[in-house]
Amino acid sequence: MLKPKRLHVDENLVGMDSRLEEMNALLSMGSNDVRMIGIWGIGGMGKSTLAKVIYKQIAHQFEGASFLSNVREVVETDGLLELQRQLLADILGEKFVRRISNIDEGISLIKETLCSRNVLIILDDVSALTHLESLAGSYQWFGSGSRIVITTRNKHLLDVLRVDALYEVQKLKFKEAFQLFCSIAFKKNLPEDDYLNLSKRAVNYGGGIPLALKVLGSSLYGDDVNFVARILGSSAPSGIRVLNDKSLISISDNKIMMHDLLKLMGREIVRRECPTRPGRRSRLWDPEDVRDVLAQNTGTEAIEGISFDLSALGEIQFTTEAFNNMKGLRLLKVFRDELLSNDPNTVHLPEEFEFPSYELRYLRWDGWSLESLPSNFKGENLVELSLKHSSLKHLWKEKKVKCLDNLKVMDLSHSPYLVECPDLSVAPSLETLNLDGCTSLHEVNPSIARLKNLKTLNLGNCKMLHYFPRITGLESLEVLNLSGCSRLEKFPDIEANMEFLLELNLEATPIVELPSSVGYLRGLVLLNMKSCKNLKVLPGRICDLKSLKTLILSGCSKLERLPENMEGMEHLERLLLDGTSIRELPHSILHLKGLVLLNLRKCKDLRSLPNSICELKSLETLIVSGCSKLNRLPEDLGMLQCLRSLQADGTAITKPPITLVHLTNLRELSFSGCQGSTSNFWISALIFRLLHRENSDGIGLQLPSLSGLRFIENLDLSDCNLMEGTIDNKLCHLDRLEVLNLSRNQIVSIPADISRLSNLRVLLVRQCQQLQKIPKLRPSIKLLDACDCTSLMSLPIPSPMIIPQHQLVSTWLRPVEFMLWNCTGLYQDHVAMALEKLHRKLFPEIGYSIVIPGSRIPKWRWHENMGASVSATLPPHWLDNNFLGVALCAVFALEEGETIQQPGEIRCNFECREGPYFSHSITWTHSGDRVVETDHVCMMYQPRSQFVKSKSTYASVFKHIKAYFSLSGASHEVRKCAISLIYAQNSVIRSRL
Repeated sequence: MLKPKRLHVDENLVGMDSRLEEMNALLSMGSNDVRMIGIWGIGGMGKSTLAKVIYKQIAHQFEGASFLSNVREVVETDGLLELQRQLLADILGEKFVRRISNIDEGISLIKETLCSRNVLIILDDVSALTHLESLAGSYQWFGSGSRIVITTRNKHLLDVLRVDALYEVQKLKFKEAFQLFCSIAFKKNLPEDDYLNLSKRAVNYGGGIPLALKVLGSSLYGDDVNFVARILGSSAPSGIRVLNDKSLISISDNKIMMHDLLKLMGREIVRRECPTRPGRRSRLWDPEDVRDVLAQNTGTEAIEGISFDLSALGEIQFTTEAFNNMKGLRLLKVFRDELLSNDPNTVHLPEEFEFPSYELRYLRWDGWSLESLPSNFKGENLVELSLKHSSLKHLWKEKKVKCLDNLKVMDLSHSPYLVECPDLSVAPSLETLNLDGCTSLHEVNPSIARLKNLKTLNLGNCKMLHYFPRITGLESLEVLNLSGCSRLEKFPDIEANMEFLLELNLEATPIVELPSSVGYLRGLVLLNMKSCKNLKVLPGRICDLKSLKTLILSGCSKLERLPENMEGMEHLERLLLDGTSIRELPHSILHLKGLVLLNLRKCKDLRSLPNSICELKSLETLIVSGCSKLNRLPEDLGMLQCLRSLQADGTAITKPPITLVHLTNLRELSFSGCQGSTSNFWISALIFRLLHRENSDGIGLQLPSLSGLRFIENLDLSDCNLMEGTIDNKLCHLDRLEVLNLSRNQIVSIPADISRLSNLRVLLVRQCQQLQKIPKLRPSIKLLDACDCTSLMSLPIPSPMIIPQHQLVSTWLRPVEFMLWNCTGLYQDHVAMALEKLHRKLFPEIGYSIVIPGSRIPKWRWHENMGASVSATLPPHWLDNNFLGVALCAVFALEEGETIQQPGEIRCNFECREGPYFSHSITWTHSGDRVVETDHVCMMYQPRSQFVKSKSTYASVFKHIKAYFSLSGASHEVRKCAISLIYAQNSVIRSRL
């Protein structure tokens, strides 16, 4: 497990203890469910500091942890993709995540790798829903016990996400604010008497906002304003140091960060340089100011930096004359939001366009529209050159190359017309070269192979590239990416010392073999050859890669075997062989003592695993899913004491080894689809029922004892041809079980032992068409999915709510969902009676949702209406102490024979005449198409705690309420709907409206 990264936290932590106490209650660390917590407040209140302290306090309790600082700012400068990479790198500890080329790939990788891990993720300063959707879009992305903490100024985002708890950061009380101010201004808790009144005035002026108090305190400590003025003309290192000392900036991971409020203050200072004439200011960033200056040619030598977002500017024509007077220009940043990269807005440049470049240190111009840089371009002082998504064909207009002595970074990525790689012998200091997505590039200049300071070389997706020069230099190279180079059939020989190379990415190339010289890459940590479909064999010297931690061979469909001698790869942690033609693993695999993950998914020719695999004492995840010829697991499987996940779904295994019981650390076990022989099924079933024998051939999966799996959390036995009685007494010892999937089996009843599983949250019994009865469920249950159980006659009701003393009430308040599509054996009136029981037996703070077949509103006291909406007048004093919540009901009619082909959502939106209020929704998912044969009724209960948000006392003034119902995922009609307010009166549940 990786150690959490270290975060700098301000030493002056005032008022933190009480905040931590409240946050710890909301985090509910004793529960195994996935929880999302929102921290909300205005800028400067200390949201980020609180999140950092939480991270330092609890990160060590998780299998992986990531703190993503300044999400909004990073998205603006580097994009969401960079944040996804950082998130995965923090938790997995592997730099291979750099191979992610787009946000969708990042989402898939996050879900794939973190769904079984217990992780802590903190997203700091989130400002848009897209940030959440790309980094933490669903509870299902993360393993049991995970915690996601989100800080934001936008409370609406947290409402949309429906976080489990919301913490509003309050201003400091006067005593706390005074203490913080004095600790910074005077380095002690109290000021001298002469400063007492001044300090009180400053504290009152700061208004209890920590950031304001820090800045005010810093202004009294040390030197005066004149010194700050001198800083602005001093050298950069000393200036940065003093700004950091004054709390005006912070430095983390070698990156300079400034709070938004201070950034706004700095921009106001610049604006006041010349309020009415932006062309005389030192910096331009406002799109309208930029447009005015360039359109009216009012730029002057005072301008040192220009930065603006193209997506906010619209179409504009730049001219040489507009830039003529900007002789002091040092930074020019013309960028476009990556999420709007297809936006038609653009900058039009004349063919002979020129701009001052002698003083230029930084040039970024996304979508540069000319075929080359201007002929007068001077790059002597340039440190970074970025021309992404450009129309470049050649970097220089003439063959004569320019001097780029100070250049560190060149990014010409996604320039589809670039046919020639520039001669970079004139850029000896170059550290990063990015040509990713330059699809017309045929070959790279030989000068690249001699760049001694180059650390990152990205040639990914250069689809016309057919040649890479012999490597004779590149002694500092750390990352080499050639993924997606679909014409590169040969990887060059390595003739240089490349001891610093950490990552080699050859994904989706047509390479047939690797040169034996790859064995010289002794420092290599990641080798990615995913989807190299022509690769047939690996050189024996690949086993000399003693530092290799990740070897990805997924999708190498012609690869039939691994090298026999794997002894040298003792540090290998992740071996991905899924989708290969591997028939067997070498006996020497036992030497991979550090192996944590072995993925053999869909190795359709694999027939067996060597028993030596049981020597892998560090193995945590073994995946053999879809290995359709694999009919047994090693007998000594129980020796894998670190194994946490065993995925054997879709195999031919019918009798797991009895040593399975010894996998005491197992958290996830799947045998889904392990049906055994289905021939003569009914005869076998009859024999089984007559003889009550569990070892009859052809009956399906024959489970050994599971009593030792005391930490198992997720058990999938779906589609295993299980008969009535085959799992009796198998589940009673699984105290930690949270998710149980018994779907598509032949069982008539669920074992009564299930009532003893105190942590069971999800029970899936979909398409068990013979299932008639489900025993009483524990109050921990949050989802029962019995869709298409056509023989089910009654609805199980959870046991009375008794909350363990060591767990908080909030742990148990997640909504309960009953998904009963096509359960035609259920009677609506029986379910209506269950509503009363739900209110009496469950905590009134728990919401629930039920979907059952039916075409009428159940008998109860409702306010009904035909169609998709219902309105009601709220009674006087409706929000009294007896108010429990709101009950809702709707009848959905689907077109005859309608097939639901995608996951859908039933949603109810509420609206009060006094203004929009909130929405409540439930979701349902399914595997494969589902034909909905009849109308269905959806009933929901929204508890008071959700209906009336904390601190929303204004809700009592509402006089009218309207509810809208909708269903996505299928053509439908809402025939009628109803609403009712629920009250407790003399211990009896009553409804009103």
